[in-house]
Amino acid sequence: MEKVREITGKLWLHKEKVLLVVLLGVLIVQVWRGWTESTGDKDPPPIFPPKGPNLRVDQLDPAFKARIIEAFPEVKPVHLPPAPLPEMPVAKLTEDNPFSIWRGSPPPEQEVKPEVVVRTVRPGRDGGPPTASLIIDGDRVFCEEGEEINGYRIEEIDVEAGNVTVYSESHGKSFTYTRQ
Repeated sequence: MEKVREITGKLWLHKEKVLLVVLLGVLIVQVWRGWTESTGDKDPPPIFPPKGPNLRVDQLDPAFKARIIEAFPEVKPVHLPPAPLPEMPVAKLTEDNPFSIWRGSPPPEQEVKPEVVVRTVRPGRDGGPPTASLIIDGDRVFCEEGEEINGYRIEEIDVEAGNVTVYSESHGKSFTYTRQ
């Protein structure tokens, strides 16, 4: 029993090599069978006409033509002019690719607003200008009307509606933001 266990253990360790040897053996046997069958003294394969609609003599395999001429020497093959090419389907060439997605006209460019968040809007002290607490590009800023901060100018602060109108120099226009 120890010998069997030892042999199976070694075979398991070298299973890839064993499989390679088996596959090469099968390949060699198959090649040998094919080679001996093709060189044996057998009758040539029977002459059957190839299957297919409207098959012409000039479309036959040359070896097949030679076998027909040998089998029937009294019949001479007729050489016909080549068949005309079928019409090219022009409609197929003008159609769009069926796998492409028609998206229509491109979407209009969406307006990109600067990142400004209005936190609070308060009326000014003692009749002064109103103030707003804004977050502009991640920085919290307290500002009044007319102030310029990081390329933005605060044009108007509407305390009742809670709106702040900001002019962006990089965009060249004004944007209105509402308190959140």
